Order: sequence, then C-alpha cells, then structure tokens
Amino acid sequence: MPSLIGNQIRELRKQAHLTQTELAKDIVTPSMISQIEAGKASPSRALLSKLALRLHTPPEYLLEQPMTQETIASRIEVIRACILMKRFDDAKYWIDQTLEPSAMHVELYVLLAKTLMGMRRFQEASHALAQSMTECFAQNRNDLLPEILLMQGDLYRECSDLYLAIDGYEQAYKALPYQVKEHARNAVEICLRLSRVYHDVGDTANARYYEQKALDHVIFEENGEKMCEDRLAQALALLRTSQSAKEQEAMQLAICTYSMIEARTYLESALRAYLLQAEQDIAEKRYAEAKTWLIRAKTCALLHETPSLRARRLLLSAITAYAEQQPDVAFEYAKDALSIAHLEDEDETLYILLMTSVAAHKAGQLTEALTLANCAKAGVEDCPNLHLRQQTLSWLSQLYALTGNIKAAKRILA
Repeated sequence: MPSLIGNQIRELRKQAHLTQTELAKDIVTPSMISQIEAGKASPSRALLSKLALRLHTPPEYLLEQPMTQETIASRIEVIRACILMKRFDDAKYWIDQTLEPSAMHVELYVLLAKTLMGMRRFQEASHALAQSMTECFAQNRNDLLPEILLMQGDLYRECSDLYLAIDGYEQAYKALPYQVKEHARNAVEICLRLSRVYHDVGDTANARYYEQKALDHVIFEENGEKMCEDRLAQALALLRTSQSAKEQEAMQLAICTYSMIEARTYLESALRAYLLQAEQDIAEKRYAEAKTWLIRAKTCALLHETPSLRARRLLLSAITAYAEQQPDVAFEYAKDALSIAHLEDEDETLYILLMTSVAAHKAGQLTEALTLANCAKAGVEDCPNLHLRQQTLSWLSQLYALTGNIKAAKRILA
C-alpha cells in the first residue's frame, strides 16, 4: 500500500512533469523511486532532501512525520466547519493537505465534493463524488451513502438535469437508515428537495407527497432541537476539560461550530416543512389548520429564520387572516412581507410576488394584484420552474378576466 511519503513524492513528481527516471537521475535508480512511491521502500532523510531539491519543494515537507489518525480526524472536523461557514478556500486548502491516508479517503472525498460544489466547480465535484462512491463501497461505509447520493442529486439539479436529480434524491431517501432516529433531519432535507424538483417538472402530486413526507419526519424528530443542544453541551464540556495539543483543541471548536449550525439547519428544515403544510391547507381552504402550522412555524422562526422564509411565512399569515375576515391584521402581514426585498433565491422571489398578488386580490385591491402579477410574469419568462410559470400565467389571466379584459386573458394563456 502506498505510504504518505510515497504519495507525496508521486504527486510532486507529476506536478513537476517528471518521469521516475528523470527524478532518479544521478540520485538513485528509477526502480528505487518506483518502490518508494509504491510504499515498498523507506527513503533515508538524506535521500528525501535530495529528492525535495529536485522537486522544488522544501525538504521539511517530505521529512515531516506522517499524520496520526487523531490529527486527520481533527482536520476533518475543521474542514466540515469551514464548509458549513462557506469558507470554501480554507476547506480546500486543508483537504489538499490531508487527502493522503487511505483509511480516511472516503470522508475527505465527500468533503472535497461539497467544497467544489460550494465553489461551483461542478465538473471537479462530479469526479470527487464518483471517487467518494467508490471508496464508500470499498470501505463498506454505507452510512455515508445517503449524503453522497443527496449531493449527486444537487449536482444534477445545478446542471438542470431535473429527472436525474429526482433519481438521485429518491435513491438517497431509500438509503436512509430509518431505524436511526437522528437521520430524520436528513430525511426532511431530502424530501424538501424532492418536493421542489417535482414542482419544477410540474408533477404536483409527487410534490405534495414529499411535502407531507417532510412534515412526517419533522414530527417524528420533534426532539431534534434537544438532540442538537445535547451535542453542543458535550462539545463545550470537552472544550473546557481538554488539555491536549492544538489539533485536539481545533477539533473541539469545530465540533462546537458544527453542532450549532446543525441545530440551525434542523430549525430551517422544520420551518420549511411547516410552511409547506400551511400552504397546502390554505389551498384546500382549511384555514384553521393552516393557522396552527403557522403558529408552529413562528416558534421555529424565533430561533432561526432566513429573509425568504420570513417573507413566505408572513404572506401565508396574511392570506389566512384575509380568509378569517381580519383585513387589518392581513394588511400588516402583507406589508411586512413586501418590505423584505433582498431575497437571494429567484424562484422564491417570484413565488413571493405571486402570493402577494393573491393576498392583494383577497383584500379587494384588484389593480395592485394585477400590477404584482405582471411583475411576476416578467420574472418567469426564463424561469425553469414550469409549475411556477404555469401558476403565474394562469393567475394573471384570471385577473385580466376579472377586469373585463378578455382579450388580454386569452393572450396570456396562449
């Protein structure tokens, strides 16, 4: 099996565009270089110094002692925290520094794929995912399979291969170990992605099915917040009592960060699932039930809520209030929702515009509803979300019909 030093020499030789014969010239035989790279021979410190000089690298780089498993585990936690904090350059640097011992390749390739996707280097991410899948099966690490398949679905979706994305997400969902309650949060994320991509291809039935599945998993893991709090408490306890080296200290800090972000991720997933259920109840005119889900959503929102989710929650609250004959309350909700103008997700922004138009219509402001619907139409011209496009055009046609402009209504549908 190749050694750490053997791998380092091989990679540096390739980067320098040297053959084994060229590297060995006047130093050792090419056969010795081959044996070193294959892990069949251990070079002396003097030989390593000469090879480092020819490879244009500091001798200290090759003379360093191999990393221990504890060091690698510490770096993995730091890399994971870097990814969660979107510090992808730092993550990539430490992955490159650590991606050597074969026992850890599977975790590092998974993290490498996440990092490359975060950097939007999708072709390289695809190669890393393929390697992580190979290592996953080779090392019998089925626990990592759902995460790898989920990223595969994300990658296909980024490349607009929606049906391949669906296949990747569904495989990830099937690979989840349901007997492990902790994985319910992962199931929520997968179901929400499946719901959205099914909406993108216009399959409303399956979209609704996975919305309900997401909600089921949120209810199943109703103690999810406590689980994350317990993890954070354990990490903080380790941090207070540790007397180990700096690598160990870094790992504990990373675990602390990871636990906090994990809690935030769970809360966001739960919030999205509650809003999807409220939206479904509103569509079916079950306003009392919708109000119950919105109250639960507001509880999650007190701990964590993104601007786009806040706007969506406020709009659903506005529509529910209109239906319950509370126009003043509804107006306040709608006004607050409209004030959130810095949304990053284009689809979400268009959805907000459409829902605001609906809210304005329910308030009896037909002109305002028509203006907002036209704004939404301008944004969906090139939108790949077929369901959202159809919803917008259908709603705009209805509004034109209500104003008596039948010709415009027909033109929109055509």
